Amino acid sequence: MKTHIATMLITLLVAATPVLAQETPQDAYNQFWASVKEGKLAQADEYLFPINNKEFLGQQKAQLGINAEKLRSGDLSITVVDGKVQGDWAFLVVKISVTNNGKTDGSIQYEIMARDKTKWKLVFKQMAGDPSLNTFSAEDFVTLEKWWQANRSRYREKR
Repeated sequence: MKTHIATMLITLLVAATPVLAQETPQDAYNQFWASVKEGKLAQADEYLFPINNKEFLGQQKAQLGINAEKLRSGDLSITVVDGKVQGDWAFLVVKISVTNNGKTDGSIQYEIMARDKTKWKLVFKQMAGDPSLNTFSAEDFVTLEKWWQANRSRYREKR
């Protein structure tokens, strides 16, 4: 009887536990930039794919500090327009608007995301060939590159 009650309690606890939706690449990317905007760079780091090039990483973090100020002032806006997932890779189509001296200029580009264990992380384009990414499917990456090449003009026309 005690075993049956314990089993029922465990079943109830498991059933009552909320199931968190899996974070999408878009969610992770948006959370990364929200953290940057709030000046929470340590939290933003959780959304960066780990790389070993400390000099490059230092340069990128310095730029993130500048971008944080621009995001807070409204001089920088980053919006995910679309995305495509292929295996543990994702390409996100983003619109970036920058305002300088009262003039706003927008561009459409892609960002690379990779699923590191269970979390999507931003991969700097310059680091896409980093040895730390060798375990990821090159074929899936090439498929996404071809998708971007085939569709980028359509996205850029809409901007």
